[in-house]
Amino acid sequence: MRREPASGSILKLLDDVADAPDRYKMVATLMFFEMQNWAADPKDLSNITRLMDNSGRRLELSRGGETTQDIQRKIVFRLDELIKELENKNKPGNGQCNGGNCPNGGQGSIVAKVGKEFVNGFGTLSGGTVSREGFGAKIQNVSMKLSRKGARELNQALSGKKKAKKGASKSAKGGVKAGQPLGSIVSLTTIPESVQVVPDTGTLTLNTDAMGSFVSKLPQHCIDPLPTGSPPGVAPIAPATAGGLGGTVYTFPVTTGAIAPDFSAGELFTGGGQTITKNTSIVIPSGCSSSAPPTGSALLSKEFSVAFNSNTLRSIATLPAGTILPRAPLANIDFSTGSRTFDPSTNTINVTGANVTLGDLAAGLLNQTFPNEGPSGNDFAAGDVIGNIDVTGVKLR
Repeated sequence: MRREPASGSILKLLDDVADAPDRYKMVATLMFFEMQNWAADPKDLSNITRLMDNSGRRLELSRGGETTQDIQRKIVFRLDELIKELENKNKPGNGQCNGGNCPNGGQGSIVAKVGKEFVNGFGTLSGGTVSREGFGAKIQNVSMKLSRKGARELNQALSGKKKAKKGASKSAKGGVKAGQPLGSIVSLTTIPESVQVVPDTGTLTLNTDAMGSFVSKLPQHCIDPLPTGSPPGVAPIAPATAGGLGGTVYTFPVTTGAIAPDFSAGELFTGGGQTITKNTSIVIPSGCSSSAPPTGSALLSKEFSVAFNSNTLRSIATLPAGTILPRAPLANIDFSTGSRTFDPSTNTINVTGANVTLGDLAAGLLNQTFPNEGPSGNDFAAGDVIGNIDVTGVKLR
């Protein structure tokens, strides 16, 4: 699936074709949001499923030509690759001792590249201990020796001869011998990319900047975020709550997720959400009463999440017509403006004062949903200041 070229074409349409019909822009935006959730790995089952759907659609349209056949070949090839990967992972002793739990020294194997080919079972691993080290594991004093297969492959590579047939000598006379030590792992510490969050621990707090560029543009789009508007222009979706001066502080309970203790990866998910609703008020332009969409139309953002690998605040949006968009970036997070800490004594993480600014896709979606009815120059734009976020008391397993 050609995600990058397709994304580029959609962005070009949205950015360069200002007079494109709104229905085209909306479909393009929906497609872009959908593509952001495509997996990068072509062997991912979701991508293979899309290829299958595409092939089936083309066959239904009687388009069984070379393009369809090429898609079908890709499906078979990628399924074959996926099956081989799963088979290799499930081979006994594949780089693990006693199924990965070997405090008393089970046996494992080494994979090595000899010439242009990878050799499974090139060497053996034995002995040693495995112990817990923080969120990872420490492996110590594991011995590595050359296997018969490894010796045979090395001798063939060094001699320059073709591979010996099955049943030939295990190692050439005077050459490399099986059983020779390859060294030992004195100490190796592994750290997981991310650690599971204890469900329902901690909160995400969005501190909205009432004087920021995002909030200041809302009235020009027929949304009064203050209590003077009816119905409320910006409001929480339970179990999220609003508080602070003018109800500008939104608190979302953390539900689940996984985070790297160094904040380099993972995503934190929350419950509830927030609504933005076109309302009536004395502070919005007079033309709002007769412009589309009708008063009361709401854009919902649910299940906010903090993606640490992309430094974005993401959510699942629901358009006024009821269309639910896939989870996608809503805003960009600048963690350098605040602090991020991990307390190993309690296994908790905390984030304070990370600035949040509107993302380009969210800005476009807001402009399409709630057009500017005020003076020019009040369109939502990427970089509009929303406020900052805090993450408090989230516990890792």
